[in-house]
Amino acid sequence: YQDSAINMINKIKKETSLQRYDLKKLSNTKYRVLLGPFSDIKKLEEAFNEIKLLKFENLEILKNV
Repeated sequence: YQDSAINMINKIKKETSLQRYDLKKLSNTKYRVLLGPFSDIKKLEEAFNEIKLLKFENLEILKNV
C-alpha cells in the first residue's frame, strides 16, 4: 500500500545513509520502493547491508527496473 511504502522510505531516510530511492506504483494498491542505481557491486552490497539491518519483510535485488 502507498502508506506502507511511504513509511518505508521515511525509515530508510531516517536510519540509513542511502539517498537514492524511488516509489513506483504497480497497481491501485501495490507500490514498490526502489533504491539505486548503483555504479558497482560493492555499493550495492553496502546498501543491501544497511537495509538488511532495518528488518523489512521482503528484500529483492532487481536489475533494469
